[in-house]
Amino acid sequence: MRNCILILILLSLSNQALAIPERYTFDKQHTTILFFINHLGFSNKVGRMTDFDGYFIFDQDNPENSMVEITMRPEGIATDSKDLDKVLQGELWFNSKRYPEMKFTSSDVTITGANQGDVQGWLTMLGKEEPVTLHVKFNKTGTHPQTHKYVAGFSGDTVINRAHFGMDNYVPMVGEDVRVHIEVEGVRQEANENSNTE
Repeated sequence: MRNCILILILLSLSNQALAIPERYTFDKQHTTILFFINHLGFSNKVGRMTDFDGYFIFDQDNPENSMVEITMRPEGIATDSKDLDKVLQGELWFNSKRYPEMKFTSSDVTITGANQGDVQGWLTMLGKEEPVTLHVKFNKTGTHPQTHKYVAGFSGDTVINRAHFGMDNYVPMVGEDVRVHIEVEGVRQEANENSNTE
């Protein structure tokens, strides 16, 4: 009987070890951050953040214990017009010289359905911090067939009111609400990599 109890305890400890949250860094070649803003009601202008870094802590057994942090640099904004890119990076919009970074840091995760969740957090932009919620879909985890590294993939959407950050120029001709879509693949950091970053 004592041996059975010991085995159950060891199995329980083993399961707890497997449930330790894991850190993933963004694979920039397979991560995309897009934004969409209405232009005069005719169409939605599409832009892309090309200069960013990010990581997330993912607890697959208890996803509410997960978190994410994303740092974006407005100087990397890209549309289909280089002239527009310069305008967006300038003082009237993102003012990238004075505010070289935007950052989203999560605070809570709420499970909303199968492979679905809301990631609440704070977005810092133009020197102001406002609450933002990412609606996230967990796609899958697995070993990459070419790199043989362990990868986790997510899709996320949110809507940001730019006026809340003081960017209220040209409203309503240019939309006040900005839709953001993220496709992210994160590469799991192994134990020796984690120790090197501390």
